[in-house]
This record gives sequence, C-alpha cells and structure tokens, in this order.
Amino acid sequence: MMRRMLRDLALAFRWTRRNPAFSSMAIATLAVAIAANAVVFALVKTVLLTPLPYESPDRLVVVADGNGHDPESHTISYATARDWMRRSHALERLSLYADSGIRPIVDGRVQQVRGQRVSGDFFDTLGVRMYLGRSFSPAEDTPKGANVAVLTYETWRDVFGGDPGVVGHSIPTRHGAYVVIGVLPRDFQPLHMTNPAELPRVFIPMGLDPEREERDCRSCRGYRSVARLAPGVSAGAARAELSSVMHELASEYPAAYASDAFARVEPLRDTIVGGFGKALWLLQAAVALLLVLACANVATLLLARTVGRQRELAVKVALGAARGQLIRQMLAESLVVATAAAALGVALAWTATATIARTGTTNIPRIGELAPDVGMLVFGIAAAVVTSVAFGLLPALLTSGGAANSLGSGRTATTQRGSRRALETLIGLEVALAVVLVFLVGLLGKSYSRLMHVDPGFDPTQVVTVSLLPDYPSRAQNIGYFDAVVDRLRTVPGVERVGFASTLPFSHPSTTQLYVREQPVANPLDAPGLDFYSISDGYLEAMRIPVLRGRSITAADTATGEPVALVSATAAQTVFAGRDPIDLHIQIDEPDAKHPWARIVGIVGDVHQYALDRAATAAVYVPFVQSVRPQGYSSLVVRSSLPVAAASAAVRDAMVGVDPMQPVFHLQPMTTYLALSTSERTFTLSLIVAFGAISLLLAAGGVYGVVSFVVAQRTREVGLRLALGATPAHVSWLIVRQILIVAVAGIGAGLILAGGFTRSLAALLYATSPLDGATMAEVALVLLAAVLAASAVPGMRAARVDPAIALRAD
Repeated sequence: MMRRMLRDLALAFRWTRRNPAFSSMAIATLAVAIAANAVVFALVKTVLLTPLPYESPDRLVVVADGNGHDPESHTISYATARDWMRRSHALERLSLYADSGIRPIVDGRVQQVRGQRVSGDFFDTLGVRMYLGRSFSPAEDTPKGANVAVLTYETWRDVFGGDPGVVGHSIPTRHGAYVVIGVLPRDFQPLHMTNPAELPRVFIPMGLDPEREERDCRSCRGYRSVARLAPGVSAGAARAELSSVMHELASEYPAAYASDAFARVEPLRDTIVGGFGKALWLLQAAVALLLVLACANVATLLLARTVGRQRELAVKVALGAARGQLIRQMLAESLVVATAAAALGVALAWTATATIARTGTTNIPRIGELAPDVGMLVFGIAAAVVTSVAFGLLPALLTSGGAANSLGSGRTATTQRGSRRALETLIGLEVALAVVLVFLVGLLGKSYSRLMHVDPGFDPTQVVTVSLLPDYPSRAQNIGYFDAVVDRLRTVPGVERVGFASTLPFSHPSTTQLYVREQPVANPLDAPGLDFYSISDGYLEAMRIPVLRGRSITAADTATGEPVALVSATAAQTVFAGRDPIDLHIQIDEPDAKHPWARIVGIVGDVHQYALDRAATAAVYVPFVQSVRPQGYSSLVVRSSLPVAAASAAVRDAMVGVDPMQPVFHLQPMTTYLALSTSERTFTLSLIVAFGAISLLLAAGGVYGVVSFVVAQRTREVGLRLALGATPAHVSWLIVRQILIVAVAGIGAGLILAGGFTRSLAALLYATSPLDGATMAEVALVLLAAVLAASAVPGMRAARVDPAIALRAD
C-alpha cells in the first residue's frame, strides 16, 4: 500500500509539472484562500478563543454602578466598591484602577509615561505573577506610601534593556524618585485606558484614604474596577446580589445615588473584546465562503481539464486499471496541488500575521498577543487534506466513470452531459458564493460611506492636538502656562486659531449632572446627565463648532467675571422642558450654595463625543478659568494652514519655549482620533473588500474556463451551425446564453443566501438595512457584468471557428 501511495504521488507530481499553467493557477487560487483563512483564524483564536492571561479568567468581571441617566456606566466610586465588598458574598476580590503615569527626567527633559494607578491588590485580583520582583504591599497603597512602580515587560525591555537587576532601580522625577519593585510577565493583558491607542507602561499604587473617599464624595464615580467572582457564582447571580445592595445604598444615601441605581456586571473578556468579536466572526464566515469558492473554482478547472484526459484514462483501464485506482491517482494529483497551495498559503499567512502583529492598530483588542505559531502549520496540513478532497473528488468520480468506454472516440455523450451538468453546478455555486461576498462588500461599503458622511459637529482637518498636564503648585500657575503657550502659538505664521479644552471628541468623555435654578428637582441625582467641557476662548473657533444662538466664550470671561456657560442644541431641546435656555442659570456636578450660578449665554452645535454611529449627546461648556472642577488632563488644539509636521513642530517649540520641563505628549492630528473611532469598521471593511474582489475574480475565472471548455466540446456543432448559415452573433449568443442561465440561477440563490446571512449583521451596519434592495440590485448587475465579460472572449472565439476545419474527422 505504501509503495502504491508513493507511486501515485510520484505520478501526480509529474502530471503537475507537465501542466504548469493549470497547476500555477490552482495553487495560487487555493493559497490565497488558505492564507486568508489562516490569518483570520489566528485573529479569532487570539482575540476570542484564547483565555485571558490571568488566573481563572472566567471568574473575572467588570463591575460598575449605573442608573437611568447612565445605563452603560463603566465607573464606580470608592465608597460604593467598599460597600459591595462588605455586604456582598458574590465577590471574592474587587480592585480599582484609573489612568495615570509618571514623569521621568531623561537627558534633562521631562517625559510623560502613561500608566495606571491601581489598588494594592490589583494584580492579586487578576491572578498575575510578576516576571521579576513583587507586587505592591498594603503599606505602599496608602496616602503616605512609598513611590514605587511596576513596569510592563515591554517597558523593561525597551527602556531598561532587559536588565535583570532592574528591581530597586530609581526613576527620577521632578517630585521625587520612583523605585521599580516589579516587572510584569510578557503576556500580561492591560485593562481599559481612556485612549485606546495607548497601552499603560507603568503601574503605581492608588494610595487612597478610605475615610476621606467615603466622607468627601460617595457619588464620585471616578474609578474603573475589576472583580473576581467567588467560586461557583455566576455573573448573573452577582449582578442580582449587587443590585440588591445598590437598592439598600440608595435608600441609605438618597443624596448620593439615583433612585433607580443598579449594578452592572460584565465578564472581563466581553469588556476587553467589545464589539470587535462580531466583526471577527463575520470575517471568519467570509473567509470560509472564500475557501469553498476557491475549491469550487479549482474543481471547475480540474473537471474541464480531466474531461480532455478521457483517452489517457481509457488506455489505463484497457491495461487493467480499476476505477478505484483512477480515482486514487486523480486524488493524489489533487493532494499534490493542495499541499503546494497549503505550503504557500501558510507562508503567506505567517508573514501577514507577523506584519499585522507588528504594525496593526492597537485599537484591536489583544493585538499584542497575535503571533504566528504551530497552529498555522496544523491548519495548513488540515487544509491540504480537506481541500484536495473538496475540489478533487467530484472530477475524479465523473471522469473515471466513463473512461472505460472512451477509448474509441475519446469521449461519450454520457460523460459530456454529466461533466457539463457538473460544471454548470459548480459555476452556479461559484456565482452564488461570490454574490454573498460581494453583497457583504456592498453593505459594509455603503454603511461605511454613510458613516463617513456623518457630520461630527466639528472640522478635524488641519487641526493638531497635544495633551497638557502641567504640575505647578497652583491652578493659577497651570492656567498661566496654558495662556503662555497659546500666546506663543498665535504669533506663528500660518496658525489661525488656538484654544484648549478639558476633553476632546472621541477621547475620554467627561460627564456631569446639570442643575437649572429655574427648574429645581426633588432629588439632585435625578438631574439630567450631560457631557462636560471646560474650554478656553478660541477652542470652538479652532474646532469650528458653530454657535447657533447667543455668543461664544471669549477672553472677557475671566475667573472674576460673571459665570457663564454654553449648552449644545440637543441639551437645549431635551433639558429645559421647552423653555429657551438663554439667560437661564445652571450649576454642574451638584448644587452648591458656595458657588454662583452660571448664566447660559449661547447655544452651540452638537458634537459626536463617543462615535460617529452614536447619536450626538447633550453637552455643556463652561470657561476653563471658571470651572469648579479640579484640573486634570487638558488638550490644546491648533488650527493652521501649515502641514501637519510643521504645525506639530510649532506646537512642540512653543511648549518647550515656555517651560522645557513640561512634557509634550499625545501630539497628533485631530483626524487620528476620528480614524481610531472607526478603526474597527475600517479594518473589517478592508478585509471584506479584498475577499469580495478575490471572489469576483474567481467567479469570472471559473466562467471563462467553463465557456472555453464548452466551446472546445462543441466545436463540431458550432462548425455545422456556421456551415448551415448561422451568423457568428447567433453562435456567440448560443454559447453565452447557456452560461447566463446558470449565472442568473446562481445570482438568485446567492441573494437568498446573502439575505439570510446578513440578517445577523445589523449591529455592524450604520443606517443600512441588512436586506438593502438597492445593494442587491447593484450586486446582481456587477455579477452579470462579470459573467458577460468572462464569457464574451471564448464566445466570440467560437464564432470565428472555420467550418471546414471544425467538420474534419479527428
């Protein structure tokens, strides 16, 4: 048996070498489909199937307290978290974290290293063991705890050169040194940061004062959390128990919680993956269809090829070969082609996966874990076996059956009819699968186009942004630094507008509750929630956010001047019960008799703060110098006619010129924020477009091959028709019509299949129906055009047949 197998493979290899055109086309077709499947499966495996690199990751959840005004909250207050742990039995541990960082001094310049402040038991909750050193101790997680830091593996490798003696190393900053006490393992998966384009590089203790946190602001939901469920407790059970605790807290502290407060409990994996999981499963289904289409395409070419081998096969039968031997030999030929295709496909996938992992956007969850591995080799072996049977079995069965009766004439009517029916079936299948993939392209493309035409409420072009976080002793000094940077930039030729704000669209949101003096509420927590911006004069103009009524914030709105505010159009329509908001008086966060009420002086256009596919939310704007909130991160925006590189250099020079010890970070165009907000859709669409283009080419190639085969088989018939007076146009139409009938049937079947397939895609589409009739019509026309183009050349070639030559005997 082994000798027979080796002989069959040797013969198959020789046959493949003797048919280089067919072999090359088949290998290339399958290799592309196998590579696409391997790459997407690697993404699915990494993002969705591989457990998170924590201890018992299925027991990790994200918890938050929500209410009717903020049902999708991801944050929690320290006091609430502490009460949950005291009163609940569903949680084994609960830890808090928030964005932060340190400012090391490197070569005499201050740099900003992004990171997170975490509870002392944060890494214990995750179940992470340090690669080097240790985690934080309880004494270090206090207001007066030591300045200690834990580094990510990448920071240790890139900044400290992988020095095994890094533990104990001091990192100098302007306000004391941080001592490195640990290095995280390489596979550590960081949790959420407000800017998804960044990853934390350093962790420091949160150092909260429990008594002060509970006393000062029980309702200040400024932290994110991760919790470990107690053994045997499900996320649903934890949600029910914690919501019961929230009802108790709302009764005990009515001034701190809304009456409809509840607990949100979500598996950590779902939070990390987000909506990207649906996109990946869509891609996996699309590449599976692509592989089926590729197999059908190669089967079509192989069947057309093997029908011409009837004489060769008949000779083998006459010499004693059984039908099983013929089938085995032809399957060996398919296996050789499939093995070569799988090897090439795995090589392409290996390269593509490594490239994606190296250059892919960090907005893709867990992209840092993506890497080619032995699983790709296993996939390649499996693909070689499966595809060889998938595209080789039908041609082998059909052509081997009539081989014994073909010695005399080289073909039989039965074999021709069976092969032709098989070819038509395969072409119908190819067209149907191509319709599904091209329909996906049409739907996602139309959805993406409509999304890109959504007015974000501002103009991101020609705007450069940079984050500001000065660390002067007083608020007045920090604002003085902002003003000095702005004054320098206003003198730069080409700079048109400069301003700064507490937050930017598509970056970390900041929310507040709004209190209207003329509309008092019984419970302060029932006040409406809005997005909050504290801005300088020039910000709205730099972002080109229009003032619809009233006036903008100007330099005359000083810290000692009359408190003023602006509201967005949506806020004006939804918050003020039909009243004109101009000249009404408001406060934010909480009613406070110590702070004056701000007068609304203008209404501005709506801004999409969270994403283009989410409705614009109500917002309030106050002058930066009048904001009662503690100052945190702020962002400078500069609109200019300069190229991005020149504008960025001008911003950097201005900041360094004012104070070289203040870091320059997040220096990037505003368009980057917009691109990041649509990166998931862009990534999915780009791959689907590639798959759709390949499927269209495969379908057209299959049609071309079949029509060429039909022309070759019907040469005598064509010659006879021409000899009897048929026109070349009539003969061409006779050939093309047969394929068009098959193609129309395939298009109809494909549209039905596509309709069922795309019903589950509603969440991935924007303002586009999964059964969009116009897209279906466009796809049908595209496929018909492709079929006509592919069949036209061999059809016209048939019309040029010389009747005298065609009617000669073989």
